[in-house]
Amino acid sequence: DEYLQISWPITKPIYQRAILWANIDQCAKRSKKKEKELKDKSKFEDKFTAKENKKSSSIFSGIFGKGSSKYDDDGAPKQKHQYKFEKLWRDLVVDQFDKTADKVDDDEKKEPEIVISVDDDDEKKENDDKDKKSKKKKNKEQDEIRRTRTGEEILCEILKINGSSIKTEFNKQSSDKFDICSIYEVSNNFIEESYNKRKKLIQQFSLNGDSEKLNETKLWYSLSRDQVFKIINNGFRRKYGRSNSMGFGHKFYKNASDAIRGDGDIGNSYKSDSDNMKYLLYCSVIVGESCLGHREMKIPDQKPNKSYIMFETSVDMLPLDKNKYFIIFQDHQAIPLNIICIKQKQSEQPKAYVPKKPITSSSFGQHGKNRSYDFDPSIFLQHFNAGANQQQQSAQQQAQQLAALQQAQLQQQAALQQAQQQAQAAGDNNAQK
Repeated sequence: DEYLQISWPITKPIYQRAILWANIDQCAKRSKKKEKELKDKSKFEDKFTAKENKKSSSIFSGIFGKGSSKYDDDGAPKQKHQYKFEKLWRDLVVDQFDKTADKVDDDEKKEPEIVISVDDDDEKKENDDKDKKSKKKKNKEQDEIRRTRTGEEILCEILKINGSSIKTEFNKQSSDKFDICSIYEVSNNFIEESYNKRKKLIQQFSLNGDSEKLNETKLWYSLSRDQVFKIINNGFRRKYGRSNSMGFGHKFYKNASDAIRGDGDIGNSYKSDSDNMKYLLYCSVIVGESCLGHREMKIPDQKPNKSYIMFETSVDMLPLDKNKYFIIFQDHQAIPLNIICIKQKQSEQPKAYVPKKPITSSSFGQHGKNRSYDFDPSIFLQHFNAGANQQQQSAQQQAQQLAALQQAQLQQQAALQQAQQQAQAAGDNNAQK
């Protein structure tokens, strides 16, 4: 009675099952809920302890200067962000670009050297192999995709620079109407590789290998704050483009002021954000050979010499000396070099609308020294009644004038009738004679 007979496994027939004898006191149903509850309790306890530790660290470490909310994990004081874009891009900002990955790639591209080894050098070989593997692992870890606090993938790095040459060029073109708040340099290995591949393809198949016809130029690109992250992270892709006056794609300007104003598509120009900031990208663009664009253009025209190859860009005017902007149609035909965050100067901002003074009692009649700016209904009624009386008088005058005209017309008619009667009577007398 103390033991229980169990046949196992149930999926097999009885003659293939094993018979197990188990003690009844040790048998019980497996409860999954209890295990989940225990796990949840342990997680909750861990979270609770972590929160309490943070609170205690912030209380006690605030006295000693580290660990409080004003300090990072390393103990350094946190930077106060003046603008919103600084908070959103803080995961992208780097003190210095990491160039170790490029050096490793160059080493891997080199041809392997032939070395005649002796048995004594086997240990050295093993050590070298281990070092190479460790280096590759480190590089892979460095190249792993980072993520922002919002969960989006990060593939690029930006570095805050002085950018004196860009500032001088921008101030010349914008005639000193804007203040440059910050300039960032962009580094993204993925975009650089794809840009170089696109350049090689265009040079080989579209321009017959002539590198001079690539016509790489530095141009300005206007965009919103949200689009900055997309483009510096994933590059200039066609899906990020939009319809312009000269075709569908990305529109680049020669002049910075035209880019800010959105020349040619003023209705589509980007407005400033909540901080009254506007954003520009200083880019390198493969212009190549250009054709004249139009609004419904989704793909550029075909070249006359090669019917299956199309122009690289479209423009608003030919020749290229007179045009203001270019539109690209292919992925990774441009690469962002710098981000420029600008703000309009207070002297150049449009003046606020000042409403006129409200209607007052003094505006209806007398203009005395003691003017009351409150509405007085009695004065309004006086003027309203005066206007009604004037209308009545004018109506009476019009009626009198009409009556006088009617009397004059009747008198004229009566005089005409008398003259006609006299003429008839004189005619009858003459006939009788």
